[in-house]
Amino acid sequence: MGKTRSHGAMPYDERDEETGQFSPTFSDSDFLEAVGDGDLPTTSDVADAVGCEYRTAYERLNRLEDESRVQSKTVGNSLVWQLS
Repeated sequence: MGKTRSHGAMPYDERDEETGQFSPTFSDSDFLEAVGDGDLPTTSDVADAVGCEYRTAYERLNRLEDESRVQSKTVGNSLVWQLS
């Protein structure tokens, strides 16, 4: 019952004991705030601001882009983000 931290999971993941599913402890608003506070922040900038791994930030930002909440564009070799 409830959520526990798993030794094998990233420190920001919690595992639901009933379903065995891992879920991030970060909210969408954490990512939206990080994008809004930056001046065209890169995925790495957002990950640093939120305190998560790059992959977590990238996946969450892509989902938020699918929901039309953020937009991305490539600048040089970097993907930068802005609020929609």
